[in-house]
Amino acid sequence: MALDVSRYTLVSASTDRRTADVFCAPCAERRGAVMTLIEAIARPSTCGRARSPRVAQVDGSAVITDTTELRWFADEQLPREIEAWFTCDGSRGLVEQRTDTYRIDGRRDTGVKRRFGETLELKARRAVGERLVLGRGLSGRVEVWRRWSPAECSAIGGVSVPWSDVHKTVFKRRFSTQGDEVELTVDNRTMNGAGCDVEIAAVEVDDVHAWTFAFAAFGPVEGRRRSIVLSFAALTEGSNRVEQVGPLSSVCCGYPEWLASRVRCCGAASTCDLRLR
Repeated sequence: MALDVSRYTLVSASTDRRTADVFCAPCAERRGAVMTLIEAIARPSTCGRARSPRVAQVDGSAVITDTTELRWFADEQLPREIEAWFTCDGSRGLVEQRTDTYRIDGRRDTGVKRRFGETLELKARRAVGERLVLGRGLSGRVEVWRRWSPAECSAIGGVSVPWSDVHKTVFKRRFSTQGDEVELTVDNRTMNGAGCDVEIAAVEVDDVHAWTFAFAAFGPVEGRRRSIVLSFAALTEGSNRVEQVGPLSSVCCGYPEWLASRVRCCGAASTCDLRLR
């Protein structure tokens, strides 16, 4: 993926590991731990009000991140003019180049991946909400996701499944619940409190080149849709170039659903049991 990112501060795999090391989770002993954990993640909360991200816990140790998201895909390389618009010609946002290895099993509501090819993450779609119209030709049904990170996959026998490398160059910006931009750095990427992360990313998997535009609102659930709307308004104020993302509105889905429709389940199989730590 020939993107010039020399002017940005890059987030490295070692930096990601440093962040991930603060997490721990209980060990899943029996076979089929993938589905057991997915069921636990997908189970709706019994609490009437959503709490801030990274405070919901299982067995007192496993941290869960809850987000409300909108994501679109376009089956073409990321246009330079879109990158320039989103980053204000390289002056805004944080860029991250990484390869995530995804489990390809045809499921559209659950994603299992190794971030940077190492840290295992599980993400489950808990609900699909009403359509949100942002304007400028963009609309889609919001999705509520829950992520569990990290877990560890040890090649000690178990279910054989195909995995596929997905190469990404991610440009990310963050906005407060009032639509004010929050400066992102390598050290403050964690979703604490409430706000909305907005990203564009160039994506390459097998022979497919694509790009994606996404919002991920975090914090109390009742304020997340508003956070998305205000973030979009702040992002597009005084700009006409956003009109070019309008056609994306017909391909609105998360990574698991997009990969299920684009990647053939014929990759190398990996035999493993998932053990959480």
